[in-house]
Amino acid sequence: MSCEFLFPTIHEIAADHALRDYNSDRGATDYSHVMFFGAFVEDNIRFRQEFDNMLPISEPRLSLQAVIAALVEGRVTRNENPALFWVDLGGGTGRAQAEIINAKSRFANYVSALNVDVCERRLRQKYRRKPDFMCADATTVQLPAKAGLITCQFSLPYWHNPLLGVVNAYNQLEDGGLLNIGATSRYRWSRGIRDPKDDRPKDFPMTRVLQEFAMAGVPYATKGHISMYGDNARSLQQFHQLYIKKIPSTSMVLDATVESISQYPPSCYRSGAAKIVTYRSDTAHSPIRVIKQ
Repeated sequence: MSCEFLFPTIHEIAADHALRDYNSDRGATDYSHVMFFGAFVEDNIRFRQEFDNMLPISEPRLSLQAVIAALVEGRVTRNENPALFWVDLGGGTGRAQAEIINAKSRFANYVSALNVDVCERRLRQKYRRKPDFMCADATTVQLPAKAGLITCQFSLPYWHNPLLGVVNAYNQLEDGGLLNIGATSRYRWSRGIRDPKDDRPKDFPMTRVLQEFAMAGVPYATKGHISMYGDNARSLQQFHQLYIKKIPSTSMVLDATVESISQYPPSCYRSGAAKIVTYRSDTAHSPIRVIKQ
């Protein structure tokens, strides 16, 4: 693997540090905005339909709180233990989780939260309950138990192996669990995850990944500005959020290796530390394969 990093200027480094400090202390409202809002009406309609196929929610507007409530209520309906284990990968200070588990709602006491990050950051606000913390690489972490919900916001563009992060997280979901992984609308999976031959939309690695999910019957939804580009292969790659539901007796494996890592264009993403990861696979199939056990 080669790393072709373009060293940022001192001004870019300073801006990157400021951005990461800001991202690391985001609350539940910030998470909800990035995960569910901020796109065109047409895209919101399409996305809501895809999302409701995975997890029906009665609320007219999606939010992180509504998703967690639906997961807890679903467990009660199925006569399962209502306790929900929520893992946030790259959760920074853990503020978003702290706000959720301390909320005055009927589901908050059923949620146990774990924040996984490479370093522990001090939570400035005072809360009665705080999420547990685990120091680990989000792409390879081994969780203490299967999770009902795994989220990852803002840290995806910094990963050296983002597809490994998707595979590792999916395999540690419980049956019916939900995975959300993404970044702000400035990020595009099609730009951050590449293939040496992906000069055509049909060759984009994520195009093949989504096709693999569809063939294996894995429910998923994508969020982005698709209505700008129309309904074609290229438009399907203009997303920055990916949602996946775990189906029983399945796992995922990464069938590709990282060939090179370079800098994500600063003009497209404000952080100078964001990366473009190029994968090489021996086949023309999806770099992620779904295995039915």
